[in-house]
Amino acid sequence: MSRPTNDRPLPGARRLTAAGLTAAALTTVLAVPATASTTSRVSSASAAALVCDAATPPGRPVTFTPAVGLLPHRTTVTGIADLTNCSSPNGSRRAVHHGRLTARGTAFASCTAARVESGHGTIAWYDAKGRRLGTTTLRPVGSQVVSSNPGDAMLTGVATSGLLSGSRVQGAATPTSDTGSCAITGMRAVHGKGKVTFS
Repeated sequence: MSRPTNDRPLPGARRLTAAGLTAAALTTVLAVPATASTTSRVSSASAAALVCDAATPPGRPVTFTPAVGLLPHRTTVTGIADLTNCSSPNGSRRAVHHGRLTARGTAFASCTAARVESGHGTIAWYDAKGRRLGTTTLRPVGSQVVSSNPGDAMLTGVATSGLLSGSRVQGAATPTSDTGSCAITGMRAVHGKGKVTFS
């Protein structure tokens, strides 16, 4: 994991513990706070409809335009996340095997935090044989994510239509690419992986 920066979080932000950073997924500018309690719910969601691993595909990082840096500013966030190894703890979505999330939105972000302003995302779902099962449309919640990975703002929100409609979506990600120079040179892209839960 990349070294922490000394960035000042956005006003009102809560510090994220190391446990919160290491326990989590990525991608729709749909955000609730990715705190340690959030990631605990992600990892132990026995009543969840669906739990999946999430990761940016090789060569397809989440991007920030303009780059995020030490001081918070408005940026457009775009990304894709592959949702794999899906399981249905409550048995309601056993047919779902994997999916792909595509997302785009606007956030007020720095190296250590992101506050969602607007955004949308779509997930295409498939069974174990690659047959398409349907889609899920996501919308932002509009809260703030505090993390070493501002791309966390792309994993959490509410499913508004399609499969899993009405579900709350919660996730957080651990960066898998270098974020250590973000405060000095800025960061235009980040890869990450973790888990996402639909409950």
